[in-house]
Amino acid sequence: MGIGVASFYYRQITGDNSSDANCGEFKGTIAGISPGASYLKPIGKQQLLAEFKFMPEYYIANRLQGNILFLKY
Repeated sequence: MGIGVASFYYRQITGDNSSDANCGEFKGTIAGISPGASYLKPIGKQQLLAEFKFMPEYYIANRLQGNILFLKY
């Protein structure tokens, strides 16, 4: 079993330029940080690996707001 911290930072460096971009460049920025946990269990010759992360988002500008939940096995 393991625990840790994950983070991300996203910054749009060029503006939107499609014909539907009526609100200007609309450059987005977002950052997040989260705890994470993993579990590894041998099953015969195979291994079961499960990971869980919950990533709340902070510093949101010009993007939809939400939180990310990951469950991988």
